[in-house]
Amino acid sequence: METAIEVESLYYPVSRQKMVRGEGIYLYDEDGNAYIDCASATFNLSLGYSHPVVLAAIRAQLDELIHITSSFRSDPVSALAERLLAVAPANMRKVHPKVCSGSSANEGAIKMAQYATGRSEIITLFRSHLGQTMMMTSLSGNAFRKAPFPLVYPGSLHVPDPYCKRCFYEKEPSSCGHLCVDRIEDFLEYASSGRVAAIIVEPISGNGGNIVPPDGYFPKLRAFCDKHEIVLIFDEIQTGIGRTGHIFAAQHFGVEPV
Repeated sequence: METAIEVESLYYPVSRQKMVRGEGIYLYDEDGNAYIDCASATFNLSLGYSHPVVLAAIRAQLDELIHITSSFRSDPVSALAERLLAVAPANMRKVHPKVCSGSSANEGAIKMAQYATGRSEIITLFRSHLGQTMMMTSLSGNAFRKAPFPLVYPGSLHVPDPYCKRCFYEKEPSSCGHLCVDRIEDFLEYASSGRVAAIIVEPISGNGGNIVPPDGYFPKLRAFCDKHEIVLIFDEIQTGIGRTGHIFAAQHFGVEPV
């Protein structure tokens, strides 16, 4: 009965199966059964559960300082910023750690692009999933994400993804010349207000189908953005921190965003 009450008191649906601990790649339920967590929680536990180095760092910090306003400097935040810059693409020279979710990180990047360019519109891909807030729901692809809501954030353009298996333009990757990038010119000319600030993409789409763009797509998209002075933003919520074999997928594709 206690488990039923716990489940029914949650706003969102969850399994009645209760997990009690984790170790490495494994989750353990209350009956002692072990499961490989292929999602790494929700992609946020790239080091697995209960890594001893992580636990030791948390315990040590608990005895010193567990929270501080971002107006002050602290050793953990400074060290994190330095480490991130050391492994980030070379053009990244600043770190903005004042976010607590992928949605807020993407919104922050978009706000910076809008502020820097003085423009407002954002280009995203058909199958993109950029977050759960109203702004990110509005900018994400697929109608079902927006259908329940009477108002959505204005100023977005959705363009076809580089999905070669189901090419929107019915071309073959060996001969198309990355037409899906070229045709963004038409969206700028005929579907925008002429005030596009940024293109935000997942280097490898997550919820949209784990689509890996063909070779050459991102260098061409980078050149397109440079030509039109559009900020290129990579949403690396599901591809960053080593998940593609590089610290960031941008390095895998040889392209620097922003």
